Amino acid sequence: ERFVQRTSDLFLAMIFRDGMFHADPHPGNFLLPDAGHLAILDFGDVGYLTQRRRLDFQALLLAISERDADDFTRALLTVTRASVEIDEDAVQSAVEAWMQRWLRAGVSEQDLGPALEHLLDLFRENHLTFPSDLLMPLRVLMRLQGLGLELGSTVPLDDMLRPYLTQMMADRFKPAALLKEGRRTLRSWQRLLGPLPDELADLAVRMRKDGASLDIRVHDPDEVVDNLIDGLIAAASIIGASELLAKRTPPTIKDASVPGVAVFALAGLTWVRLQNRRASHKKITSRVAGFISRRF
Repeated sequence: ERFVQRTSDLFLAMIFRDGMFHADPHPGNFLLPDAGHLAILDFGDVGYLTQRRRLDFQALLLAISERDADDFTRALLTVTRASVEIDEDAVQSAVEAWMQRWLRAGVSEQDLGPALEHLLDLFRENHLTFPSDLLMPLRVLMRLQGLGLELGSTVPLDDMLRPYLTQMMADRFKPAALLKEGRRTLRSWQRLLGPLPDELADLAVRMRKDGASLDIRVHDPDEVVDNLIDGLIAAASIIGASELLAKRTPPTIKDASVPGVAVFALAGLTWVRLQNRRASHKKITSRVAGFISRRF
């Protein structure tokens, strides 16, 4: 029992904490030099997960552990980069059937080998390509479960996984993690908007030279623009507040920056004020559409 627990903790820490892991945990690859030490042999089969992939793997496992077909389907379609032609309802129905068959009694009471094979069949039938780098940690979990069953362990696999999944979920909402995600979002916007002035200038030159006709078709513009504006304001507020909280900008209460908390509160109040003010004014997209119609 103790050997299985220590071995599982070691491999799960490699997967979730380090992102680089030994991918072949069978009995022949372990050595017990004494009662207090465990040695792992044969690192010829090694897997690697980026931070992004670890989050993807975590989302899949959380959905499985909670028997949540909706979350699992969303996570699955994200990691497989499903095309727009994929029938999401059909995928979710297949996922629900898979969970009903294999997870009804709990992960630890099932043989994960046939369950994984059935899941791979589900991918093929729905034209989904599951990333190979995520298959390796799934196989590691399957082998760890098999090792435990072979040695007569009664420790459920769910119980082994839960502390790591809970910790990773908590880490995602730490101020430093929110700040990092906010910076990544801003860089994405910068990459999107950076070339825009030059591209608009080139477009204007071509229009003056060759002439052009403009056909504008706008579908539900008010909601799109409003959501974009609200998202930008929220992102800026969260980034600022996260910076203050991460640096513990004084004054602080129990290591929480008072200015940081205040900025979070101010962001919420600003959001409400903008919503109320926007409701009493003409939508910006209507004014833009009117201007364009007069110009063209």
